[in-house]
Amino acid sequence: MSATIIQFPVRSRWSAMRIYRLTRTIVVGLLVIWAACGFFSNQSASAVNANAHAHFTYVTVLPGQSLWSIAEKYAPNQDPSDFIQQILSLNNLQTSNVSIGEKLALPNNN
Repeated sequence: MSATIIQFPVRSRWSAMRIYRLTRTIVVGLLVIWAACGFFSNQSASAVNANAHAHFTYVTVLPGQSLWSIAEKYAPNQDPSDFIQQILSLNNLQTSNVSIGEKLALPNNN
């Protein structure tokens, strides 16, 4: 007597169509989140820009000038170190190295 082995087809819980639908749902959800973040960040930025009426003095760096000499010239009654930190922050500079011809916004001395 020989034994007969019966094999049943294996049905995966995750069919190809199910995986496709799940992937599509995740991608669409991420796109919606991404679009919403972009929309709201632009709205808040434009609202801030619409309400901000800041006026700055701009200077162009001349040969031989440094932030220290600019601070001494444009803020003579202020500590040059503090004024330089304000310039760095206002112009999003990482270092105090400036190049000839570079245009810098200076903070108001009010």
